[in-house]
Amino acid sequence: MKKSVKSLLAAAGLVVCMCAGCGQETIPAAATAMAADRTQEVFPVAGEAAIQWNVPTAKVENIEGEAKEGQGQAGSSMTPLKDTLRVAVTGDPYKAILEAAVPYLQERGYGLEVVLCDDYSTPNTMVAAGEADVNFFQHSAYLERFNTQMGTNLVMVDRLYYEPMGLYTISAATGEGAAVPAAGTEILVPDNATGITRALFLLKELGWITLMWDADMTAVWEDVESNPHDLVFTPMEESQIPAALQEGKIGFFHRSYTVLDGIAADCRLIAEEKEASYMIPQLTYILVTAEGKEEDPGIRILSEILSSPEIREFVQMKYGNALQLFEQ
Repeated sequence: MKKSVKSLLAAAGLVVCMCAGCGQETIPAAATAMAADRTQEVFPVAGEAAIQWNVPTAKVENIEGEAKEGQGQAGSSMTPLKDTLRVAVTGDPYKAILEAAVPYLQERGYGLEVVLCDDYSTPNTMVAAGEADVNFFQHSAYLERFNTQMGTNLVMVDRLYYEPMGLYTISAATGEGAAVPAAGTEILVPDNATGITRALFLLKELGWITLMWDADMTAVWEDVESNPHDLVFTPMEESQIPAALQEGKIGFFHRSYTVLDGIAADCRLIAEEKEASYMIPQLTYILVTAEGKEEDPGIRILSEILSSPEIREFVQMKYGNALQLFEQ
């Protein structure tokens, strides 16, 4: 695979590479065989559907990290850089957390290059192809599915942060424990397998649907036993769901979007509870790299910094309880 990003990193600072045009479309299951050209990979997401993606051309921007107390110009450091770590993400909160980590990485002798991708396949493919050292955007349940479907050997470095998901609406009947929905209510759900599964279990908790007795974290539409309210499910890119909420519609997305999109807390119908979920380890955001690179010094340092008290404090101030550090 050709290099899609050309580094413009100087001696210090953060480089952000904007991956544009990773178009998503639903294609028949018959088309899910791997194409010979790796720029036309296919990753099935649920049931009869799959997402097709293309490796994009990247636009590079220089962004400096914020100065720590005692430093001069923002992002500057007296420590010579040993290396530059390239990290693939899908946007915030991952990008914001990495930006906050820049000064601490520089103190340890590492620069940072962030590649922004607009789909959930490209970050993994970049790591598998050696175009990124690590990625930070997914949980282990998603990684396991990706490795199985794509034949990759990506591995977890560490579990970092857990982000609850919830059902939200701007309709009049809001608040936890809202009444049953009107017949034919449209539910906007993420267009990835684990997002769909989590939505189904939360709808089951509300009593709006029932699932087959053996439904687990691989549950898809076919595992819905009954849908008495004739709910209509519309899969779409998760980042687009908050803006797509209209009267009468319900959206399922991560809690951090309520911070980013200014959605009021009383718009929440129900949210996942960390204390009640035995699936938390599988749903915690992880740092991922290629097999054999787990103990790379720079990657270990990045993992250590991302779970440090300083970054934890940053996350708490910016996202409140929308993001929670995973604790063994």
